[in-house]
Amino acid sequence: MASLLLPVKERGTVIIYIVTPPRLEQLNASAFASLRQLSMELNTTLPKPQQLAQCYLQLRELLNSLTNSSTGETYVNTSELLNEYSSCLAQTNALINASNTTHALIAGFINASNELNSEGLTNLTPYVLNAYNQCRYELLNAFNSGNITLIKQTLEQCRLRLHDYMYNLQYAGQVMNITRGGYLYYVNSTISNLVRQYGISGVTPTLCYVKLNNSVMSNITSILREALNGTITPIEAQYLINEYLNSLLNSSQSMVAGCLGINIGPPRIHVPTSAWNTTLPVVTGKMLIYDNGTSRLIINVVNPTQTAIYITGLGIGGLSCKFSSIITIGGNAHGSIEASLITANYEFIGMENIGVFGSISAPQGITASCTGQLLSPYSPAVINGELYLGNGGNVTFYIITMNLNNMVNYGW
Repeated sequence: MASLLLPVKERGTVIIYIVTPPRLEQLNASAFASLRQLSMELNTTLPKPQQLAQCYLQLRELLNSLTNSSTGETYVNTSELLNEYSSCLAQTNALINASNTTHALIAGFINASNELNSEGLTNLTPYVLNAYNQCRYELLNAFNSGNITLIKQTLEQCRLRLHDYMYNLQYAGQVMNITRGGYLYYVNSTISNLVRQYGISGVTPTLCYVKLNNSVMSNITSILREALNGTITPIEAQYLINEYLNSLLNSSQSMVAGCLGINIGPPRIHVPTSAWNTTLPVVTGKMLIYDNGTSRLIINVVNPTQTAIYITGLGIGGLSCKFSSIITIGGNAHGSIEASLITANYEFIGMENIGVFGSISAPQGITASCTGQLLSPYSPAVINGELYLGNGGNVTFYIITMNLNNMVNYGW
């Protein structure tokens, strides 16, 4: 409207005021301020995008042309000006968005490195650094080309790469938490039980735990390292980790015995000179999860006392069950309680097919009355367990889940 209604002498001044200065110059300043900040973060000097520089130059030329145009030329020149203005505006906004996205990517790589450090996986941070350096190299090439379209494409590729990397790091953190909170606790519990049974004292138990802890963490980290650097696929890493943790569970007794330098025979009682608590049974458990959806619970019990212990029920997670008859384990004896878990809507709601083995006795046809439920867990995992005793007491323990299909999905 201004270009059509105003006299030629006034037209240029008014249109320049309407179209260019405040907004376009402000965006221009913001874009190059972002480039300067990125140059500092990327430790380089990013050039002014050639496309954007040409755009501003063309816009000024069109403004001059419009200012001096005759009435007949006004329609054409105004249309060209508006198209070029829109193009400059879009490119400026694209550059600012690209700068902001690059800031976020750099922060994402820093967060990934910090997450690894917090999980104690400092030796895996070089793989994050390599991924960052690769993205940095590609981004520098894109910014140096001055092609905003290429910059946007490169940023999207780096964003997807970082997203996948963070997903894999979350899996690594989950594996390490399960290993520390479940398997290493289970190994430590096995050490404590054998130390109690065989009367081992001094620094041997501590040295044994440190040795086994370092060995387990080293093996897990080695598998994760191969997955992060692309030597093996995520599915292969998952399979290897499940295999290793399940074998660790199955061999923990003999592994700890070898570390402590003892030969495991029938359980024997050591009368301690210190205040060891030998009035409670030693309990460990595992849950076998089959690929057809069924599950089997195995509770191993060792009674280190000279008197019989009477078991009235047990709990796993939020599921609490009372046996129809008392299960008895004699003094200085050991055995196991096994049961199939009843499942409904992906939850465990009861037990059936209860049996006892070893030096444990119970009437035939024993059943369980259960309340509550337990959400069917992923595997490997660790679940809290509780053994209910006839004297009103209880013994807490941990149950390790084992998926016999070895293909449990961790999101990878």
